[in-house]
Amino acid sequence: MTLCCLYDTSTKEIQPHNATAQAAVLIVNDDTSDWSTRQCSLLTGDCPMEPVLAKTTDQALAFLNDQSFKWMAIVCTICNSAEAVKVLRSLKLREGILMQIFSIVLNESLSSCVKNRLICFDLGVNMIANDVAAVKEALVKIMQQVNTSSSAAAAGAREHPADAPSSLSLSLSTKTAATNTDEMLYSCPICGMRELTETALHLHVPLYHQTHTSEYGVQCPVCLGVEGEHFHSFAVHVHNEHGPIDEREAKVPAFGAFSWVVCRRPSDAKYLLVNEPAAIAGGKPKYWLPAGRVDAGEGFVQAAVRETLEEAGVSSKVV
Repeated sequence: MTLCCLYDTSTKEIQPHNATAQAAVLIVNDDTSDWSTRQCSLLTGDCPMEPVLAKTTDQALAFLNDQSFKWMAIVCTICNSAEAVKVLRSLKLREGILMQIFSIVLNESLSSCVKNRLICFDLGVNMIANDVAAVKEALVKIMQQVNTSSSAAAAGAREHPADAPSSLSLSLSTKTAATNTDEMLYSCPICGMRELTETALHLHVPLYHQTHTSEYGVQCPVCLGVEGEHFHSFAVHVHNEHGPIDEREAKVPAFGAFSWVVCRRPSDAKYLLVNEPAAIAGGKPKYWLPAGRVDAGEGFVQAAVRETLEEAGVSSKVV
């Protein structure tokens, strides 16, 4: 069990928290914002993560270096955008073990500006949000990944040696109808996170690594295929070839066709752009028009409406 602490702004001391937890989330704020321990608890909601509040960069770094904590996420709630970026730069989120901690920026100003979003992504931020509900949803997904692997480990799942032939290998050239199995545990080749089931790895890679790519040529821990030799992108490969069958991309139809959408909002005539992850945007996240493959049995208009809703969460009408 992990003993968690909260920073007391009145005494300027770190006080032990009464509760204990298996997991913790570090909430980074500053003295200009009136964040209380109650607000921190509301942020985590029903998610079994103990909130830990740090008011300075030095305190945040001290907490992150404390091995008695099992850090699952970092949430930066600093209101001043320039100060938030400064703190994120100091945390060095892409170095070492910090790559295994999911990082979120909760800031409406940074969230609404494309340029600032890209700056945050470049600093290692995994997610930028403008409302607490989105943060809660992300924390639930993080715990879903952890719980999937923990349950498998408790049931006797074994860690798969990276250099051994995999008995669970899937075809590298075609999709398989085989049922996903979570009898083995794997390590992420990008950040080194261990004891991930195939299902957890399927969730982990796009969740933790959609804002940057790894060194080219990583090896898939499940099928042992190598990026650049057997597939173009590790992240796309994991999503399409491993994990739950019903969560993979639909099979490529015999006739390849795409819908590309130019969507304009009537109220202000602004055009819709969507955040393309690093794996399909040349190594860094970028913004582009909604687009995607036409699935078997679909028409171009159906595909356009579906892709806009999937990629942007926006309902659209083709005219």
